[in-house]
Amino acid sequence: MILIHLSQKAKAISYLLISSIQFENNISTVNKFFRFNDLYTEAEKFYEIKAYLTCLAYLNEALSFGIPLPNNRLSEAFEFRGLIKMQLSQYLASIIDFNKAIELNPENGSIYYYRYLAHSVLSQYEEAIEDCKKLIALEPDNESHQKDLNSLEEIFRLNQRFKNLKE
Repeated sequence: MILIHLSQKAKAISYLLISSIQFENNISTVNKFFRFNDLYTEAEKFYEIKAYLTCLAYLNEALSFGIPLPNNRLSEAFEFRGLIKMQLSQYLASIIDFNKAIELNPENGSIYYYRYLAHSVLSQYEEAIEDCKKLIALEPDNESHQKDLNSLEEIFRLNQRFKNLKE
């Protein structure tokens, strides 16, 4: 009888310990969530004053927490980091962030817009054209996207002609 009583106490204590650990983990996650938002807000402030390296440092720290956030919030953070990297002329790195943002939120047209700009700067016209077409599909009422696509296709044709002349 005493053994059973001790066993039940041990179970109760272990349950309390497990609950306490889970509670601590939840508090830690909540704290990280608030810290993420604070860092993101600071990054936005530094972006406004064109302090891009500082902005990037804040955003990198915010993304390093690895906390579970809604896909649209994470996508927004990766899109923002891609924009910062474009401002720093880190176009390949910005494309990687835009890819991640699109993976998390493929219906956000602005990400395709920024990614096609980055591809264009790198003379990756085929990729830029594909992104522009996707942007048109997402935002068919925006006439400027069709004009941008026409320009990209013309640049691509001229680039192909120039390559053929060199050969």
